[in-house]
Amino acid sequence: MSEFNFNPHATGLDLKNAYCLGEAAKLAYEKSSDIIQAKTKEWGMSYCQYFENKKTDTQAFLAANDQMILCSFRGTESLKSGITDLDFFRVDGFGGMVHRGFKRAFDSIWSDIKEAIVKNQTGSKSLWFTGHSLGAALATLAVSALQEEGKSVNGLYTFGSPRVGNRSFAKTFNASCGAYTFRFVNNNDVVPRLPLAIRYLHVETIQYMDKNGILKHDISCWEKLFDRFKGRIEDLGKPGTDGMKDHFIDHYMESLKKNLV
Repeated sequence: MSEFNFNPHATGLDLKNAYCLGEAAKLAYEKSSDIIQAKTKEWGMSYCQYFENKKTDTQAFLAANDQMILCSFRGTESLKSGITDLDFFRVDGFGGMVHRGFKRAFDSIWSDIKEAIVKNQTGSKSLWFTGHSLGAALATLAVSALQEEGKSVNGLYTFGSPRVGNRSFAKTFNASCGAYTFRFVNNNDVVPRLPLAIRYLHVETIQYMDKNGILKHDISCWEKLFDRFKGRIEDLGKPGTDGMKDHFIDHYMESLKKNLV
């Protein structure tokens, strides 16, 4: 499935949009801005800008056409360096307290991205954000920043996102952005359980993918726990770690494709 079949004016969960935004989250891992520009052009985007801060190793791209603006943040290519080695201390921000490492990375690149959004946000263009892993956390902070300024966002689709902030942050975020936020979690993906500190809480709304890749919109904690247990049992003896394999963006894309079919 290579067609970018996106509905720029969708409201609520749209699985075709989820797949397209998953593709955008995956594209953010490309190291070449030329590849990103060529691909977004195939998607029908007339504008594309690549952003990078080498000091914080933070990347993103923004693409736009006459109907929409799409911003995708790159995740970390090394879970060790990008998640565990980032400090878990919290700082004030966005109606609560947020992960200091995530905010540092976000602050290093956000002003340039916001300038590009303002430049492109003419007429009735819709605005969409996405990201995988660390990129999901940065996309969440971007939506929070725009909400604080009273700016409208049409959708935030994240994949394998870690927890971003404390209870106050999550409460503030959910009240203003929860209706258009869709946080995809693939079975035993380990990253959504990070940081391990109990002072962190996820934003909503979770879209859980079971061990077979089937999307479960309404699943209890016990059902989820049992499904994860079955996923681990079935993975025993196979190469790699289940929690790490379930985090790969390609596995998210495979599951999204199943649900589209």
